Amino acid sequence: MQLNIIVAALEEADSDIPKIVENLKNVAAHLQTGSRRAAFSLFSQCIEQWKQVINLFRIAESVIGINTKELVIEGRTLDNVQTELLELLVETKKSMQEDDAITLSDLLEYELAPNVEQQREIIKQLICMANEGCAAQD
Repeated sequence: MQLNIIVAALEEADSDIPKIVENLKNVAAHLQTGSRRAAFSLFSQCIEQWKQVINLFRIAESVIGINTKELVIEGRTLDNVQTELLELLVETKKSMQEDDAITLSDLLEYELAPNVEQQREIIKQLICMANEGCAAQD
């Protein structure tokens, strides 16, 4: 029963990721046109949505019983994939603090948005594992 709930939540998160990616690109567009207030408001929404996905990952990892250092997705461990995303978020925060709209826009559009899109592979693997239909892949 608990796995069914996790699978349903993961499937919902999978359908939300394209919206998050599109919003990150819209943030970049707002920055490029000088609409900083709209950009930061939308970026804040993206962060809140992403926090929900990350929390879901943690719950799923615990319920499914996986080791993030051992699960390999597209040649990288889940732990490494999540670390890379965290590093991009740190760079994004630094650009915001330095008021560097050009770097921030580039990070959002060309680095962060594609990285968030790649998180769908994690979701698919977690769903597969929850359904016991596959094992960690190299």
